[in-house]
Amino acid sequence: MISQVAVVSKGLDLELPSGLGEGYTREEAANDQDGKDVKFELDNLFRYGVPVVFPSGNEGDKGRQVIDHIPQVLETDDFPIINVGAATPEGKAASFSQGQGSQDGTQLTIYGVGVAVEVHDHVDGRATRDSGTSLAAPAVAGIIAVHMKYEPWDKSKKGLDRVKEIKRWITTPESSWQRATDPDKQVNMVSPVAITRSPSTHSQYGLSK
Repeated sequence: MISQVAVVSKGLDLELPSGLGEGYTREEAANDQDGKDVKFELDNLFRYGVPVVFPSGNEGDKGRQVIDHIPQVLETDDFPIINVGAATPEGKAASFSQGQGSQDGTQLTIYGVGVAVEVHDHVDGRATRDSGTSLAAPAVAGIIAVHMKYEPWDKSKKGLDRVKEIKRWITTPESSWQRATDPDKQVNMVSPVAITRSPSTHSQYGLSK
């Protein structure tokens, strides 16, 4: 098995002649050539036991609450993409975060902090704040990467079954060093926590509800 995790910043949208984007249904994505090509490549990664993390999409406040990008919309039990939505640090789903609606059962795996995240400007390096599901997805990928050394999930799993097991594990309390007890949190999410452990053994994130 390869001890790696992949994280992708965005999926593919259906671009209309007007230049505006429109989402895919799962059936449309499955029959689209781009969908077939991307699925083929991801299936190859899954065969090596490599989990792949995607942002769920930022079109939720534009009437597109369901996940509808390629390949995120193709997620199933046997095509175990990890789709990550964006939430506030307080644990409330962002209005723009896709995956709150459903086509035939939600395709969202988990939330991460994706609202007012402090980042560095790519031009001058100055600190600024930005929001988006593409900022939440790396938090989940980071937890998986940290735990690749320890493999707290079922080590007997190989290939696709290993990816399924890691996806299951990331949604459980087992994946965090600390679990928040804030009763106002509304979603299952990865969020920053303060941890005082040695750098070689600690994670920067915890799984909280």
